[in-house]
Formats: sequence, structure tokens, C-alpha cells
Amino acid sequence: MSKDSYNAWEKVNGTDNLLYDFPLTSKSMVFDIGGCKGDWSFGIFQLYDPFIYAFEPVKAFYREMVKSLRYSPKVMICNKAISDSIGEAVFGVNGTSSGFYCENPDRTETVAVLDIASTISNFKIDLMKINVEGAEYKILDRILSVGAANQISNFLIQFHNIVPDHEMRRQNIHIGLSKTHNLVFDFPYVWEHWKING
Repeated sequence: MSKDSYNAWEKVNGTDNLLYDFPLTSKSMVFDIGGCKGDWSFGIFQLYDPFIYAFEPVKAFYREMVKSLRYSPKVMICNKAISDSIGEAVFGVNGTSSGFYCENPDRTETVAVLDIASTISNFKIDLMKINVEGAEYKILDRILSVGAANQISNFLIQFHNIVPDHEMRRQNIHIGLSKTHNLVFDFPYVWEHWKING
């Protein structure tokens, strides 16, 4: 995470003013990829009462998420990871950080992985939040390669600088997203919001 970007995010009180501010209603569809313990999904649900599909592969985090969101039939929580192909992967876990690229993990877990393209193929998504500790590059490359970006009205993305060539890969994703979306705000490697054109 960039210190300068984080300081800029804190200066505008981004967590309160930007992280939950989206044009959603009770009919909206939200995808939370990298749900962790469910704090963001819970906040979005309290504000807008949308339908939520959340994905959290780490068992301990998944159980916490189920506890906080289990009362609503509009929320589906899946104990699987999302990437650019179907299979299994070894995730490292370090505190609340986890994933393919987790640094200095305290433990590892073998997790099931879903392909983002097939997962979203039948959905029109109003908001997709992606915070997956480095796997965002594969996910977004896959979305762009199959032409699925226009299925998603808003992206909320946290990029990470822990993968090789992250600056070039982020730049290329920006070029791809700019064909269908406008950049609303950008705090590099903290949070950025892309909104569909029109």
C-alpha cells in the first residue's frame, strides 16, 4: 500500500465518504470478491439492502462473514476464491491478509477456485468490489479478455504492489477499463472506483 495514497485517502476520510457511496437500491446486485470477515458487505447491506454475492475462501474469515450476514436471504456467501480459471490453490494466511501472494504466512490452506468469467456470466452487476491481495490482476485481465466489463456498472478495486510488474499490469487494466468506464477516484494501491459510461 502506498503511504502517500493512504495519507491522501485518510485526509478525505475515504472510508466514511467514499468506500460505501454508490448508486445502489434494494434491487441492486453486488459482488464482494475477497469478503474477509464481511465488514464491507455488512455496511453496504445496512445502507442499501441489495442482493450480495460474497466470496471468501479462508475458512475462519468465511465463518465470521456468515455470522454477520446470515440473517438475510438476499446474501449468498461462498467459501471459494475467484481467479481466472477453475481449480484449487494454496493460500497463505497472515492476520487478515490472505491469498496466492501472501507474504510471510502464518499458515496455509488449500482452497477451491472459481473462474470469474463463468461466475458472472449470467449476472448484471451494479457494484463489484475486489480486494484479493494480488489476484485482482488475473481477475480483471480475465474480465477484460472476455468482454465482460460492461456487465459491471461500478468497480471498487484495491490493487496491490506485491506481484511482479504490478505497475505495468495496473496501467494496462486502466487502459482496458477506460474503454467502458470512467475513473471516479483513484488513490493508487488503496482504493479506486470506476463507473460505467453513460
